Amino acid sequence: MFITAMILKSVRFLIQTRHQILQKRSKRTSQVKKASAERMRDYRARKKVRIQSTSDSSSVVHHQVDEVSQADDNLNSSHEFVGLPCHDIKAIRRKTSAERMREYKRRRINVVESELVQEPQHQLPYVEGNEDAPLSNYSDFYRHRLEEFKIKFVENPFGCICSVCKTMV
Repeated sequence: MFITAMILKSVRFLIQTRHQILQKRSKRTSQVKKASAERMRDYRARKKVRIQSTSDSSSVVHHQVDEVSQADDNLNSSHEFVGLPCHDIKAIRRKTSAERMREYKRRRINVVESELVQEPQHQLPYVEGNEDAPLSNYSDFYRHRLEEFKIKFVENPFGCICSVCKTMV
């Protein structure tokens, strides 16, 4: 008897939930479907409103000096804090991703140019007998390449080098 009552309750519950689901579906299908152009117009209108609402608030960020934030913390002692000075608030426009990328490229170019202009710090004065002195003007990479070139072509124990193709004959 108890089991049959439980089964009846669960069946009623399932029927009620199924009925509610069908009602929700019928409400959705009873609405007239919009054409794609109309949906696009609605989307553009929503997007335009969203951009206008966010552009007013997020394009300008207000930074306050520490004194102002400390004054807000000390609101209980109002005799110390007279008011917010206007010159303490600085409005700064947020940078776009393109502006950040341009700044990054400028910094990267400046770093490369400064590396080319800088003279090596371990530069030795030129002495006629010292063959390593001209090498000290180059970076490690070029110094290594020049040493390889000398070994391959200048100090070549196997013979002479072709003047056209720079290969050993």
